[in-house]
Amino acid sequence: GVHAMKKGGGVVKGIKTGRHLGRCFMPPSAGFIEGLLAGRSMTLTKQDKHGYHKLTVQRAREGDMIDFFDGTGAPAVQGRLETKFKNGDALIAPMTTQTLQATLPLTITHTATPAPTTQTTTATATATATRTIPRLGVCVGMPKGNRADWLVQKLTEIGVDDIYPLSAQRSVLAPGEGRLERWERITLEACKQSLRLTIPIVHEPSILSKIITSANQDTYRIYWGSMDGSAVPLQDALAADRYRLKPVTPQAMLKTATTTPTTTTTTPPTPTATPQDSLAAVLVAIGPEGDFTEPEKQLLQQLGAVPVSLGPRRLRTETAAFVMASAVSLAL
Repeated sequence: GVHAMKKGGGVVKGIKTGRHLGRCFMPPSAGFIEGLLAGRSMTLTKQDKHGYHKLTVQRAREGDMIDFFDGTGAPAVQGRLETKFKNGDALIAPMTTQTLQATLPLTITHTATPAPTTQTTTATATATATRTIPRLGVCVGMPKGNRADWLVQKLTEIGVDDIYPLSAQRSVLAPGEGRLERWERITLEACKQSLRLTIPIVHEPSILSKIITSANQDTYRIYWGSMDGSAVPLQDALAADRYRLKPVTPQAMLKTATTTPTTTTTTPPTPTATPQDSLAAVLVAIGPEGDFTEPEKQLLQQLGAVPVSLGPRRLRTETAAFVMASAVSLAL
């Protein structure tokens, strides 16, 4: 496979290849990936900022391999630099009509409308189960300086779908258009590095009520990072919601029934929730450095947010957001 290829080059199905230059983003509107999938060679230009990085910064040369992705969740497509022109542009030939799947489970994330994942398991019969993975959002009062950039990068790497900069009463940062554009660039680079196939949405800064009042509590769960004594440990809150975060499917029940040693007929267990009861989205809410104000805490309580604790230590805003989002992501 391409990920086993040495940087110095190699041979793929009889074709001599050069270096593997990693991933290159191409928006769906460009038609670039569509052309490669159709078996056509496509021109990568220096005028395109993503093409410029590969052709000029990384100095791509003939034979080099590049994986192209469009950020929608579709698998990446591999191309080989076939010809480099005098003006610095290059002709990219499709290596194969087969697409490249992400190598890390964490990169298999959600599109704007989450697509269900279908799997089959064969026991005495074949059972098919479908489960929609909830979208994961993080609402956070952004810290100052590079700490906010670090947080955006890490939230992207662990699979967060929506990043909501929070305009709270005690916020220390009010990001402008320039900062938002910077964060969008950071998310794209983090997707390339982590082999993620979807680009998270960095939303416009907004107040708490606008971010979460539209949430339907029947299909939306809010975990609110709290230092109050009434907060429950995060792991307990996730355990209580485990069947709505990851419902027991007919496939899982069939597997349990056929793999449990017994001398009598096994009856599949009845799950607490079915795939139809699964949550559509999960939101992690972290206040700014000064924490939420009392009116903001009251709003969270009114909306059914679950106050959760990350332990006895007081964490920085970006640390708390990263830890909470990581734990929830692993529970999905």
